[in-house]
Amino acid sequence: MAQMSKYNQSIILKWAYVTLLLSLQVLLTSCAVARERPLQEPHTSAVQGLLDLTALPKGEITKLDGEWAFYWNHLYTPGELMTARPRAYVSVPSAWNAYTLGEEKLASYGSATYELQVLVPNDGRVWALDVPVVFTAYRIWVNQVEAASSGTVGQSAQSAVPAKYPQVVYLPGTGQTSLHIVIQVSNYENYRGGLWQSIQLGDATSITVSQQFRIIGEAFLIGVMGIMAFYHFGIYILRRKEPAPLYFGGYCLLIALRSAMVGDVLIMRIYPGLSWEALIRSEYFCVIGSLWFFNSFLYRLYPQDGSRRFKSLLTWVCSAFGLFIMAGSIQLVTEALLFLQLFILFTALYMCAVFIRAVSRRREGALAAVAGAMVLGAAIMNDVLYLRGLVHTGNFTTLGLFVFIFAQSYLLSSGFAKAFSSSEELAGKLIHLNASLEEKVRQRTRALEQVNKSLERMTLADGLTGISNRRHFDIAAERLWETSLESGTPMSVLLMDIDFFKLYNDTYGHLQGDECLKEVARTLLASANSDCELIARYGGEEFAVLMSGNQKEAGRVADLLTTRIRELNLPHKNAKQGIVTISCGTSTCSHGEYTSLLALIRAADEALYTAKKQGRNRYVQAEMVEGVEGTGPVDKLE
Repeated sequence: MAQMSKYNQSIILKWAYVTLLLSLQVLLTSCAVARERPLQEPHTSAVQGLLDLTALPKGEITKLDGEWAFYWNHLYTPGELMTARPRAYVSVPSAWNAYTLGEEKLASYGSATYELQVLVPNDGRVWALDVPVVFTAYRIWVNQVEAASSGTVGQSAQSAVPAKYPQVVYLPGTGQTSLHIVIQVSNYENYRGGLWQSIQLGDATSITVSQQFRIIGEAFLIGVMGIMAFYHFGIYILRRKEPAPLYFGGYCLLIALRSAMVGDVLIMRIYPGLSWEALIRSEYFCVIGSLWFFNSFLYRLYPQDGSRRFKSLLTWVCSAFGLFIMAGSIQLVTEALLFLQLFILFTALYMCAVFIRAVSRRREGALAAVAGAMVLGAAIMNDVLYLRGLVHTGNFTTLGLFVFIFAQSYLLSSGFAKAFSSSEELAGKLIHLNASLEEKVRQRTRALEQVNKSLERMTLADGLTGISNRRHFDIAAERLWETSLESGTPMSVLLMDIDFFKLYNDTYGHLQGDECLKEVARTLLASANSDCELIARYGGEEFAVLMSGNQKEAGRVADLLTTRIRELNLPHKNAKQGIVTISCGTSTCSHGEYTSLLALIRAADEALYTAKKQGRNRYVQAEMVEGVEGTGPVDKLE
């Protein structure tokens, strides 16, 4: 039954992954169609303020890109332009702080007038402009008639009022052969100003359809993310011991709010009185907040792969950024966008490292999370380049976030589904156990036996070094002694002592002394061969080895262990050699030389005493004339 459950679970997970990939493919395709459906690449580009679109087919939309006439620090009306000369022709779309007029590098803040003459086919079409967000206020005239505005254009920060409102501008009349477009723009708040996004021209129906497709697509994504947020809030309310749904819900909610403030800025259709400054501060705050929420969610998801210190650091940095966004001047806040983007990039790299570690360790659902992260990373990179004016593809972060959130939501839901499956499996086991009381008692008895064995193992281990303790040594020695008597195989005991260890403690402190004991224990354990039955801490700085072997083999092991400790080169300035060394005494019972185990151990202890007396850093075998330091022949008494 358990095997079938695991098999079914595996099949379900495979189908879920396939469904996820297919859904993302359909979503990406549909959103791409919704974004670009009626839009075609421009047939030509404007040159010297003139754009010829007389060959534009019906039903198509084109971008008014190219060279526009540009009047820096002048706000001209169409009538005033009759006598004015353009100071320069500039490339649109591009922020004006990227322009250089003569030797003058234009600043971010100021005002300007753009002018473009567009030749259009005289076929009775009603024309419309799709005007994106312009930083930070504009007025538009077409053929001497004011057609639209956003905010209040001014020649100073005091007279200008910023706004963030993309709109479709319907041009009155039919039968025109040319469109004279004049746009006044002012910016005293944002780090970049001017026509930094493409303005599109097409017949009114095509422009309206294009806008409606975009709005529907954005509203769909925002709605889905909002539903995800409240769904996970509900999960948290029902099970508050696990905060991961709370973090993920907060992340989804802030991303949904932020998505309503970019693109077509749908929030302005609900709250048209919302100021530009409040909108920008809220957008940046949502970015910082969502970063914190997701990192907290990621840490709960993969606690063994993340870093608690980075989580604390991110909390402090996000708090500082949040206070700065809400309290700093709006100019400084927008100019700090680059630092915010770098911080997001740094955090994203950390999160990628966590995902990669989770995948390498085969954490559950890590592959789906990485796939979503890759889509989001590509979208964010595109938008950073787009906001910097390096590409003109458009905003895709909302779509990337939706894919990413979808993947994470799938991962979280998968975890809950598996937890529910585990609960069902446990419930079935409980029913089975209740039906068979004897089996239940046996299982509990076996569990208690395992616990007792674990406790017994704990009582046989030294609390500091982790190797066997004196109690374990005594038990193992008795067992090996009996085996040696019955089978006639030789048995050896090695007793070792760290030289001048009291002076070591007095010089370096007891904590360093503990570390010395641990290092010696690890080295002894790693250096022992297969003949060694047990390595134990005998007491204080003393260690003991039990082995099945004759005197020669015991001498070889003693020589190896004293050499390996010496090769550690642990500093001990009060020792004769200037490093930590050990002295060792061995005794061997091959043919009944000792009448008892106690006599065998006492002989090893006396040999250890002799090794110390002869100058330490050596081993002495029972009945030897002289101890051996390092490798060398063993001299015995005749």
